[in-house]
Amino acid sequence: MPCCKKPDFLAARAALFACLLAVLAALVAAQPARAQQQPQQAETSAAPAEPPAYFTNSHIRWSPEGYLLDTDINVQFNEHLRDALVRGVPLYFLFKLRIEQPRWYWKNRLITLRAIQFRLAYHTITRNWRLSQGGIVRHFASLDEAIHAMLRVRNWNVLEPDALNPDNEYLLRLRFRHETGNLPALFQVDNLANSDWQLDTRWVTQEFGVAPRALSPAERDIDTPLEAAQ
Repeated sequence: MPCCKKPDFLAARAALFACLLAVLAALVAAQPARAQQQPQQAETSAAPAEPPAYFTNSHIRWSPEGYLLDTDINVQFNEHLRDALVRGVPLYFLFKLRIEQPRWYWKNRLITLRAIQFRLAYHTITRNWRLSQGGIVRHFASLDEAIHAMLRVRNWNVLEPDALNPDNEYLLRLRFRHETGNLPALFQVDNLANSDWQLDTRWVTQEFGVAPRALSPAERDIDTPLEAAQ
């Protein structure tokens, strides 16, 4: 009877060692390729979205009557708000302004706080849109025309003519929002769980300065050409 052949442990150990070396080499070779892919993924990843420019063409200018504000409000009325208006629900909107003077040693100094309340509604008898601002009522043939007029603020007198100093820098803060508190009671209950009623830019801040205004001859304490000739 032939004797059993002893297993070759040395050959098996050598084969196992060679297999481990092959796996290790494959892992090392894969590292540069993975490192090259990571920067590409970082480059192709989407950049964080910038906040929308809710207010554009904002400008404060001096006039003998006071400082006047011009600005365009860039907001979109969703279908929920439009549908409510078409169904005869009046909506109220508030446009607020703050002018502050920065102070490094303390909180900003509040120069003025102003607000305009708009009421937008459809009049079923005359079949037109009414935009109310204080005691002023304007009529429009379409909803888009009424919204455009409300969001285009011009010549709003916000300060007395001597309220600002040309040597100082100021902050102009603007905000536009839908006043959900003025909705009918039934809609206010719905508003608790429905964000479609919400329309709010929050406060948007920008820096501004005022140019020195030209003084009149009386303010400069000099004679006019007619007075000099006398």
